[in-house]
Amino acid sequence: MTVGEIISNVEKQRPGCNLVRYDFIDEINRIETEIYENILSCHEGEHICYTVTLDSDTVSVPEMFCELYIYRILAKIDLHNGDIKRYTNNMLLYNNLMSSFTDWYNRGNMPKQRSKMRWF
Repeated sequence: MTVGEIISNVEKQRPGCNLVRYDFIDEINRIETEIYENILSCHEGEHICYTVTLDSDTVSVPEMFCELYIYRILAKIDLHNGDIKRYTNNMLLYNNLMSSFTDWYNRGNMPKQRSKMRWF
């Protein structure tokens, strides 16, 4: 999913929100950083912290979990608007998708071996 698709989806669900494009991209980059620091960097292989800047950039999460970006941005909008019920629902959906993505990624990738056992 591209950044432009995420932003247009959020704008359809919350027309007239007070966020500008920079705010959307900033929040997507925060999510990307969290994914890198909490999930990707803990596994073997070469991983880079992904940064999006253009509408045509794609996010690092597979398509089946991409709605987590939408829910997190919607939650931010709802928090700013003071709509706590919507905020809570969107954060629950976000946390559920993030947990599903983490489980999926952990099943398919080997964790880093941090220490070696020494036998005397």
